[in-house]
Amino acid sequence: MELQSLQEALKVEIQCHQKLVAQMKQDPQNGDLKKQIHERQSRIAALNEKQNTQISNVPRRMTTCTSSQIKGRNCPKDTR
Repeated sequence: MELQSLQEALKVEIQCHQKLVAQMKQDPQNGDLKKQIHERQSRIAALNEKQNTQISNVPRRMTTCTSSQIKGRNCPKDTR
């Protein structure tokens, strides 16, 4: 999964989590909501780990061009 897709998935998961938390404030004893919140938190954590892996690879991608490639504009386009 590419970085942009990961960030979009994280955004969706966080928005859903926020809605569930708002519902939980209305019904704090709802076990189903608690379960759904926990599942969303797990998904958010997993996506966050994937995103961190992608981000840690960015500097390596940026250094794949030599100075002569950069001067000649022959550096491969970033496909993120």
